[in-house]
Amino acid sequence: MKKTLLVIVALLGFCSLGFSQLSIQDTSGATLTNGDTLAVNGTAGYQLSAHVYIYNAIVPIPVEAIAIPGNVAVSGCTYSICVGPTCYKTVPVNTNFTSPSFNVPKGKDSNAFYQDYNAVNAGTTVIMYEIKNKTGTDSAWFFVKFIAVPTGIQTIAANNLHISSLYPNPANSSFSFTYHTDYDAQLSIYNSLGQEVKAIALSPAKESISINTTDMPSGIYICRVQAAGANTAFRRLVVSH
Repeated sequence: MKKTLLVIVALLGFCSLGFSQLSIQDTSGATLTNGDTLAVNGTAGYQLSAHVYIYNAIVPIPVEAIAIPGNVAVSGCTYSICVGPTCYKTVPVNTNFTSPSFNVPKGKDSNAFYQDYNAVNAGTTVIMYEIKNKTGTDSAWFFVKFIAVPTGIQTIAANNLHISSLYPNPANSSFSFTYHTDYDAQLSIYNSLGQEVKAIALSPAKESISINTTDMPSGIYICRVQAAGANTAFRRLVVSH
């Protein structure tokens, strides 16, 4: 009882000081300020992706993830969000989305918050993402600017590396994806413990690959593609046998 009262007092104290329980951290661990913008560059016809982490300073709470497209320069594109192993439906880019409630633990949630944009057409789209508690008294929010250039136009990176969505995903016996790289690249697949389970060379002479997953236990994996002169690309893979 005493412990419960102390928690309540602490919560009231934080509220009175204008303390924010929720915040967003980028992949380097830096905390974003509400209203910050992340930029993602890519090519039309491919999926553009970003991911961040939710940080919860006090006690586990239920929250919602909200997405509101603000500047939609192109039509026909779609987007979706994932929180850890849970991916929500894909919606048109001119449509707002609110996820069902989910719980975030105290501290940094090990489940990444993914923002995926299917760039059917070239152009720039800005989407605001918000993590809000169920009472609406606390939230953390940021923008992602997705910039898709027409196929054949070089991006800023010296190596024009692009990766499509993984399909099928979830995968049973195998998954495939298309890619483009000007130089040799490396695909690394990591399990939920951060252990590398596969390492596969990607040749610029080929633009598609199929990966066997029969030797991979059911679970969540992160696929990382690296190549010289290019930003590292990440894709989330679900294996389900």
